[in-house]
Amino acid sequence: MSDIPPPVSDQPVLQLQDVEQSYGWSTVLRGVSIQVRRGEIAAVLGAKGAGKTTLLQTISGMQSPQAGSTVFKGENIAGVDPSQMVEQGLSHVAHGRAVFTHLSADDNLRMGAYTRTDDQGVAKDMDAMYRYFPVLRNCANRPAGALSAYPQLLLAVACALMANPDLLLLDDPVKGLTPVQSAEFMDRVVQINRERGIAMLVTEDGNGSHALSIADYGYVLDKGRIVLEGTAATLREKIRFAAQGMPARRLQETM
Repeated sequence: MSDIPPPVSDQPVLQLQDVEQSYGWSTVLRGVSIQVRRGEIAAVLGAKGAGKTTLLQTISGMQSPQAGSTVFKGENIAGVDPSQMVEQGLSHVAHGRAVFTHLSADDNLRMGAYTRTDDQGVAKDMDAMYRYFPVLRNCANRPAGALSAYPQLLLAVACALMANPDLLLLDDPVKGLTPVQSAEFMDRVVQINRERGIAMLVTEDGNGSHALSIADYGYVLDKGRIVLEGTAATLREKIRFAAQGMPARRLQETM
C-alpha cells in the first residue's frame, strides 16, 4: 500500500447545511452542517441513538430532509431516489451489510455494477475487489448467505465499490468485529481511498477510535447536533481530554 495519500481537494463532494430530520414528534437531526471534500475520509462519531444512521440515510436518499440543504457534486439531492443516487456516484453500506444471500459472491459483485455499461471496466474492478479482499476470492462461487459476518461485510463494501462511486458511506462498519478484523478492514479502507481517490464518510459508535485513526476530518454528533468538529488529530486529543474528565467549559475552549 502506498504511503502517499491521495490529493484532498478544497472542493466538497458533499455539503449538508442546517439539515433537520424527525420521526413523528421526535427530532433526530437538529441543524446538522457537515461537508466531505473530494478524496477525503471524514468520520462522524457519537453514542448509539445520536443520529448517525439517520444522517447517512438522509444523505443517500432513504429519507428526505425536512429542512436544510443536501448538495452532492454541486446538485441538491433532497428527495432523489436512492437508486438514482447510485447512478450519480454515491454508494451506501448500511447496517445489516445487505447482500443477495442466494447469489454467489461473484454474482453479488456483478449486481453491484448494475448501473454500469463498461464491461471491461467492470471486469477490471472485480479483479481489484478480489485483490483488496482476498478472502472473497476463496468463496467466489459460494452463496453469500453461507458466509460469516466479516466476509459478508467485505462483500457488501466490494459491491458498493463496484458502482464506481465518488462518495462511499459506511455506517459503523467495524461494529461486531474483532480488534484484528477492525484494524484489517480500516487498512483496506485507507488503501482503497489512496488508490482510487474515493471520498468516504464513516460513522462509528463511541469515541470512534477506528474511524479517527484513518480520517482526515471528523465530527461528533450528540442528540442530533454537531457538538465538535476538527481534524482527526485534533478530535483525538479533545476526546482524550474529555476521557480524563476535563470540564466542559475548558474542553470548549480548546476548540
